[in-house]
Amino acid sequence: MISARRLSLLALTGIAIFSLVRLFDLPIQSFFSRFFVYGMLFSGTALFLYAVWQLSEAPPSTTVGTLRKFPTVHAWDPLLSMRGLACVMVLMGHSVLIAFPPAALSQRLQNSWKLWLMTASPWTGVWIFFVLSGYLMGKGFYSGRYSADFYGIKAFFHNRILRIVPLYIFVLLIVACIAHPEAFDLKNIRVLFHYLIFDFNGVHRTGSIIDALWSISTEMQFYFLVPFVFIGVGEWTTFKNPMRAIALLVAVLSFGLIYRNVTLWFNVGGNDWVTYVYTPLIGNLDLFLCGFFLNPIIQFLRLRQKWVPHGVSVGIFILGAVYAVSAYACAHGVLLSNAGWHRALFYVFPTATGILIAFTIALFELSRPIQTSEFHAVRWLVRATQIFGTLTYAIYVWHEPVYLAASTHFIPGSPLSSLLTMAFNIVKVLCIALLSYYLVERPFEKIKIRGHLSAMDDAASSSPVLGTAPSNLVHQKS
Repeated sequence: MISARRLSLLALTGIAIFSLVRLFDLPIQSFFSRFFVYGMLFSGTALFLYAVWQLSEAPPSTTVGTLRKFPTVHAWDPLLSMRGLACVMVLMGHSVLIAFPPAALSQRLQNSWKLWLMTASPWTGVWIFFVLSGYLMGKGFYSGRYSADFYGIKAFFHNRILRIVPLYIFVLLIVACIAHPEAFDLKNIRVLFHYLIFDFNGVHRTGSIIDALWSISTEMQFYFLVPFVFIGVGEWTTFKNPMRAIALLVAVLSFGLIYRNVTLWFNVGGNDWVTYVYTPLIGNLDLFLCGFFLNPIIQFLRLRQKWVPHGVSVGIFILGAVYAVSAYACAHGVLLSNAGWHRALFYVFPTATGILIAFTIALFELSRPIQTSEFHAVRWLVRATQIFGTLTYAIYVWHEPVYLAASTHFIPGSPLSSLLTMAFNIVKVLCIALLSYYLVERPFEKIKIRGHLSAMDDAASSSPVLGTAPSNLVHQKS
């Protein structure tokens, strides 16, 4: 009988063929071509389901859940601070570049070099989210929190759905009813359908509700692939063979760099960067998998107690450098139309971001367990920003409608007025996000912990198994 691993690899191949054909709009007019292309999708899905069915016959294993809570002032999770920085980059970038730009920003940038610190790159913020998301999803499986059997995969999807879908649907429907009632017109119902099946590509059209939700669609598509990838290569890339994980890490990053530049060189889609590079899963898969395959490498080093002195401090410095360089590239490549910086930002920086963020995650995870090994200022910074990182999902889904509503009354002026307007609207977004956390996210987190059963309990219909996962395994929306 074919192993579940081979079935999963075959399934990934089928789904990849379908995704490439759909992405590049290749002609599939004839009956036979449609039969082949959609056959790839359905057969890939069927193969994966068959692999899961095979795994369901394996001996059951235990999975545990944990309730995501606000960190206390004594908590210590630098990964939440990383998420907070990524969120700040998105908020600042969308504010200065789109919603509340200062008057004559391009001219001001030529006369004052300091202004480029305001032009945070929102694209880089999203890439940071993707690498971190890939790492955390992989950690769930590599650490044993989710087992590679029917019950572990069911628990993974169950928790992902309860983490993402409730707030997503809540915000989508609220914003559609208040600001975009045309989304419910029959002629626009297809756009709403793409939102609901997590297939929205971010291209604004009549009936669009929140364009920024494209990244949630891309993440959900990756979540669907996570069990495929782990079943396919998880046993091959354990902490016992870190060089294999390193080889795969190099391979996926090379693929991403080549893919992005090939679309540029061959003018794919008329260089429609958003549709063919930025928003589709294939254009970001290297970032997700870069984080995913980082897990066995970190496990290998932790088991050998290869701790990094002041690892968090060094990682914070690298994150600051990523912000500064990407802001400079954004100012010169986007606002000042420098062709070299523009090309570097959109076709090279994703790969560079993947490498630097993966390295920073490793520094955070390999820093000495004792917080006092870090500088006092760094300890304070992490504790102050990780609460912000807890709210990043709600902040992200709410910020666009809040920004757009406020931008209709905004009159461009000085950089100071732009900053004050941005700060005021960020406070509004934070307040709405906090309410959403307690009214929507928190109740479903409790449902998630009650529904996260071990295989033994699921079969016996007994009470849930509750436990404490490792500190950094708390579910986070990336």
